[in-house]
Amino acid sequence: MAADERNQGKTDLIDVGEIATEFDDEFTSDAGEATAQAEQTDTGGPTIAEPRDRFAAFFIDASLLYVLYWLLMLPYRAIAMGAMAGPVPLSGANGLIFNGIFLLLAFLWFTIPEFAFGASVGKLLCHLSVRRTDGNPPNILSAVLRNLVRPFDILLSPILVPMACMEWTMWNRRLGDLAGGTLVIKHLGRAPKQFALSMDMLAGTTRRGIAFLIDVVIFGAFAAGYLMLLNPRSPVASMLLTVFAPFFFLAFFTLPEWLTHTSPGKWIMGMSVCHEDGTAGTLATALIRNFWRIFDTNPFGFLTSYMGARKQRPGDQAAGSLVIKVSREWRGIVALVASILVSAIAVYAGLQNRDNFLSGDFEVNFLPSLDTRGGARSVEEIQSLNLGIRNFRFAAGDPDTVRKPPIFQPGETLYMVFEVGGYKVERGGVWIQEDLSVMYPDGSLGLRLENINDFKQELAQKGLIRFENNIALPQRSQPGRYTVTITLRDKFARREIKEQRFFYITPPEDNRAPAGRIETER
Repeated sequence: MAADERNQGKTDLIDVGEIATEFDDEFTSDAGEATAQAEQTDTGGPTIAEPRDRFAAFFIDASLLYVLYWLLMLPYRAIAMGAMAGPVPLSGANGLIFNGIFLLLAFLWFTIPEFAFGASVGKLLCHLSVRRTDGNPPNILSAVLRNLVRPFDILLSPILVPMACMEWTMWNRRLGDLAGGTLVIKHLGRAPKQFALSMDMLAGTTRRGIAFLIDVVIFGAFAAGYLMLLNPRSPVASMLLTVFAPFFFLAFFTLPEWLTHTSPGKWIMGMSVCHEDGTAGTLATALIRNFWRIFDTNPFGFLTSYMGARKQRPGDQAAGSLVIKVSREWRGIVALVASILVSAIAVYAGLQNRDNFLSGDFEVNFLPSLDTRGGARSVEEIQSLNLGIRNFRFAAGDPDTVRKPPIFQPGETLYMVFEVGGYKVERGGVWIQEDLSVMYPDGSLGLRLENINDFKQELAQKGLIRFENNIALPQRSQPGRYTVTITLRDKFARREIKEQRFFYITPPEDNRAPAGRIETER
């Protein structure tokens, strides 16, 4: 009797992590358990990595290698080909050397970390590691073999050979794993937050659609600001912004869902993302479901969510995720504020770019291209492939007195001297026109001249063409930085480029007098 009295008011505790609940009508129906969470401190043992986790890890590694490729290409072109801007070398001596170096770095990117730490960068972020089939860490031979076969896994992917291999073999092993005698495992570690799922927790398609529209509005501001950073007068930087844009856009959606398990729109609508077993989403989950937006952000994707019993769009099915209705948490506020702040910064920075796509003279001259012609070329030949200004310098008093840094006094005569290369020769002649404009330190237009140089004549031999301009600085010039914009038009090739240079004027002795106007001579 005493024992019964002592047990009154007590409830047996059940570890949610030990319950293998199938996602069907047997879910908990008590609405009060909808937000139940279990923060567990026990660590679980490793399990065989699922294909979705391995895909996410490889996608991260491949993305980082993609960024590395472009960052290496620029200094290689500058050193080996004489110009940083230009097409990516794919054939010829430079193509073989550069791409050979990159393939070696890509091989080492996977091999060295997997041998030293048991995982590449992508695997570490997805809590995966490589093991031999006997459970020991990979030795150098295993790491080398599994990564030597990796190109075959990639090349055979379109005909589903690696997928079939992972599906039909024990432990989800690809061809490289079979060659190296390895497998990939997932470390459970600290158990994630656990939701006690019920059927009425599933977020409906309409609710999710409204949340998505909110996210799209915030993302649209970020994307507009990002695109306004593109500047035809900075083709190299604009090219990098272009080739990296997909990853910045994907990260805009992925990072909030990974770090806070929700997005700004989902938080406003009271929703969160979790796995089908009720555990909170991981980096792999957020990455896959947002990568899949390429395929299912369309009426068919929303219809799949509407008609499916679990309200999953195709991206949810690929990632094994659910969108559920939960109480709002403070981490969602962080995601909302951070997303709005990033978008606002992007828009502000884009508006500061006077040459963004909203300006009337915007042109697309920065898209990446490929050089497939091959063959050995001299520096002069490489430079001649791209219309541009070479060896620009400011001079004072006469064209040969170079001024470094370009700081001038009021009353001096400023010279701008440069050579033009990369033009088209037609019937033995060339036709190049030059426009010149100068912007005052306060941003106002100080000088604008069209066809200040109209070079049209026959050439004895092709080479760099010298151009020369001079400006008479008045005695009462405004102090500060002046922006010079030079526009070149190759009339035969029907191409036009714009480049900016800067010079400085020190304050005049009499600051009280009105500023003078710039004059120029052709």
